[in-house]
Amino acid sequence: MPVNATIQKVLIAPLDWGLGHATRCIPIIEALLSEELTVIIAAEGSVAALLSEAFPALKIIPLKGYRVEYASKWYTLLLKLLTQLPKIYSTIRYEKEWIKKMVLTEKIDLIISDNRFGCYHSTVPSVFITHQLTIKAPVLWVEKLLQKLNYQYINRFTACWIPDLEAFNCYL
Repeated sequence: MPVNATIQKVLIAPLDWGLGHATRCIPIIEALLSEELTVIIAAEGSVAALLSEAFPALKIIPLKGYRVEYASKWYTLLLKLLTQLPKIYSTIRYEKEWIKKMVLTEKIDLIISDNRFGCYHSTVPSVFITHQLTIKAPVLWVEKLLQKLNYQYINRFTACWIPDLEAFNCYL
């Protein structure tokens, strides 16, 4: 992973919707460490525990997760997620303020956000990692609306990495 010489300290913040986001960050963290960069992890709960076990020497700063709850039946999942939108939006706003503080206190040079929409900064390069550019919905107009919202958030970042693509390569 070729790295820009001005980047010394990286904050990586995986989403807390299962451990897939955290495990996807492991090779990225390894690559950053191989470039002798300082890596700080922003996470809580099982995500923080997994990454702490994988990287015991790294600093982990607690960052409140989205704490989304899933429905027990597939046909009630959309309704369950929709009722949690205010909580999700509130967490995104919290992340934005939290990132502002971390950039100042920790002197962050790069932010890598695995699907955390509020983990970006206007003056610090910010990367959004996702495998879901299109959020599927049972109704086409809902899918189009979700895609528009998704892109509005993604476009706030400096770059978007899609690790599912065969040609995925990280350049900082």
